[in-house]
Amino acid sequence: MNVHHRRPGTARSVSYTLIVASMACGETALADLSIPNVPLTTSATAPANLLYIHDDSGSMYWSYMPDSMAGGYSEDPGQPANRFMSAVHNKLYFDPREDYPPPRKADGTEVENSNFTSAWSDGYDPNRNNTATTYEDGLKKKVNLATEYRPTMDYGSDKSMPGCIFYTRYGGVCSSGSYAMWACFDQPANVGTRFAVGNPGCTVGGNTSYARDYGASHERPTENVGGTNLPAHYYDPVSGLPVRILRETDSGGTAAAQVKLRQNFANWYSYYRTRNYAARAGVSRAFVDLDSSIRVGWGSIYYKSKPYTAGNSPTDFDKTTIDGKDVYSVTQGVRPFVLEHRTKFYDWLFKIEPVGNTPLRHALDAAGQYYDRSGSNDKLGPWADDPTDGATVATGLAANPSAACRKSFTILMTDGYWNQAGAAVATGEQDGSGGTSTTFTAPPKADGSPGSVPVTSTLPFRDTHSDTLADVAWYYWAKDLLYGNDNNKVPSATNARDKAWWQHMTTFTIGLGVSPSVANKTNAFNAINNGSAPGFTWPDGSTYQIDDLLHAGVNGHGDFFSANKPQEFVDGMKSIINSIGASAGASGQLGTNGAQQGADASSPARIYASTFKTDTWSGDVTSAPIATVGIGAPAW
Repeated sequence: MNVHHRRPGTARSVSYTLIVASMACGETALADLSIPNVPLTTSATAPANLLYIHDDSGSMYWSYMPDSMAGGYSEDPGQPANRFMSAVHNKLYFDPREDYPPPRKADGTEVENSNFTSAWSDGYDPNRNNTATTYEDGLKKKVNLATEYRPTMDYGSDKSMPGCIFYTRYGGVCSSGSYAMWACFDQPANVGTRFAVGNPGCTVGGNTSYARDYGASHERPTENVGGTNLPAHYYDPVSGLPVRILRETDSGGTAAAQVKLRQNFANWYSYYRTRNYAARAGVSRAFVDLDSSIRVGWGSIYYKSKPYTAGNSPTDFDKTTIDGKDVYSVTQGVRPFVLEHRTKFYDWLFKIEPVGNTPLRHALDAAGQYYDRSGSNDKLGPWADDPTDGATVATGLAANPSAACRKSFTILMTDGYWNQAGAAVATGEQDGSGGTSTTFTAPPKADGSPGSVPVTSTLPFRDTHSDTLADVAWYYWAKDLLYGNDNNKVPSATNARDKAWWQHMTTFTIGLGVSPSVANKTNAFNAINNGSAPGFTWPDGSTYQIDDLLHAGVNGHGDFFSANKPQEFVDGMKSIINSIGASAGASGQLGTNGAQQGADASSPARIYASTFKTDTWSGDVTSAPIATVGIGAPAW
């Protein structure tokens, strides 16, 4: 319904512009009030920024999780090849209990289903349907899963290697004394037998021990094994027995359950069977729900500005100027997530090719540098209404009042353990109680409270370790990233995890196929509001790097998710997107009773303010008198 009121006349009145001028995050005009039948919208807050950083390290090509499935590349894996085909052991392998829907496209529709008898090897390849039948490295573009299925373990420089079912390395000593030779498991029923590639004379002691202790129930299907006629199959996660997926021509092959199973397996093969494929699917399905008003940018941890050479470090590549800042890793600055920009994001996501190491600290530091415009001559960049306008902070703030309340987030996604290059700026011990920690001072809020106060790492953020991912996350949360002390109006809910009012970076982390060893997520995040110890001591991030990934989510006042299966990754990414949408949406509206200030002392002009917090689904309505010097204290 609509509620009408009189506009102030010519008598002395308070300028409504002055009333809301101090509310740069959402100006409102005195006009007809429309009372909605849904929760207050988020239009009163400045559109938030979101950077997504994707892991494009070489291990993202692997077709198994966790890393321990292979036991490491320099030691004997000690596991039979058939365990890689069981979702009980290999969390990335096909699980008949899970659904594998196609990824989403930028417009929200699904990519088409794969085809069991002509399944794309790479369902994300934009040229998957052209006339060529193979890629340059010999890998077939389409595979008949009924007759020529080969489970993959690892894609390196050679994706084809015909005749092998899985690739790994073993640490046995060959006659030449060499270690860690490439090996492949062939297809005989005795899955323990191994054949060394390139050195047929090489033998390793105990080469049949791989099948030990697993019994007949874990033997590979014997039908059509050894030739080119290998059907799609898996090990049942409950019984442990091998299951061959029926062809349409087999007895019972036309049953509805088999038709559904074939489709599900084909989708898994084309869209989920590697870590990179599963991550693409999860991100595509989560980001489709992201509101178009949120401004999205992106990059990858190992962004390569020129061709990669083995052994390259991220610092071997060139920085790119993004919205006035020279940075690594970030390839696209934040822009409203409207269809045109959303399409660019999905095109980029579907083309990411993994290679290189895992410099997570370097990449998160680059994201923070992109947001950091704390120098007066820095370009306003992501804090401006138009990140490309080129204005400096000193000259552009007046024309960009929404910068005062803009929230900025980063999602860091990875499948493993950081290595190689560390942070370029946020170095040393940032979240300790002393030592080399950078001292940050939070500027006063817009109303002058609570004055300049030190930002110190209390529990549960504090540790005693230097140069960790958590140090980077803390640095860019604690630092005021926008020049000036009179523009700090970043809103937050009363019970929000992140209560910082200065411009900062909130960090979310998500691990694919990895879990903390020591830290407990629930205890860690609960301790933020309690200001207490989390019930454990943060271990050294250089050794316990997944615990450090969790610690980064805590220090960044965002969140952390550990996904051990593709669907868990989808759920975790959606939860992050929902949290960002909710946090970015604290909102409110203003109204008056229409009276003129000073016209009638018995019925003074009043201002009514309503607020709604989308992250807690709670809100308030307050009433305060309008005085000649401003707005009085709320009466209720």
